[in-house]
This record gives sequence, C-alpha cells and structure tokens, in this order.
Amino acid sequence: MGLIGDAWANGTPVLATKEHYDLKAGWNCLIVRSPLEFSEAVMGLQGDRDLWNQLSTGGLQTAKAHHSLELTAETLFEELKEVVNL
Repeated sequence: MGLIGDAWANGTPVLATKEHYDLKAGWNCLIVRSPLEFSEAVMGLQGDRDLWNQLSTGGLQTAKAHHSLELTAETLFEELKEVVNL
C-alpha cells in the first residue's frame, strides 16, 4: 500500500508538499511547503482535534475506496492478465 496508504489506513494525518495522486488538501492531507510550515502543521495537529479527525477520516475513506488490499490485488491481477493475454 505504501507509506501514505499505511498512514491513511491507520488514521494518521498526512503532510505533503503538494496535491498529487490521491492527496487532496484539507480532505486527506495538509500541504506544507517548507520546514517551518511542516513544524507548524505538526504542532497545530497536536492541538486541533477537529482537524486531526477531519484528515484522519478523509484518509481512511481514501484508503478504503482506492487502496485496500482487495482493490490493489484485483487491479494487479487484471494487469497481469493483460500482460499474459488471458
């Protein structure tokens, strides 16, 4: 699943330098552009239970919708079938 997926699956908020792939600012991650913003975000999350819960919930939903073991296995199996022409 990867480190981001692991964080989401465990309810841990994700900090990223930009939106990409399934990272959506304010939904399942916070965007930080410098070391100072990173440290401020970490400190802010410690004191803002609502923001923590919002990012945690968004991450869990993203992980379940797009990164579950079952979905990943199904996608890989379909791609394997294409490669070997099944």
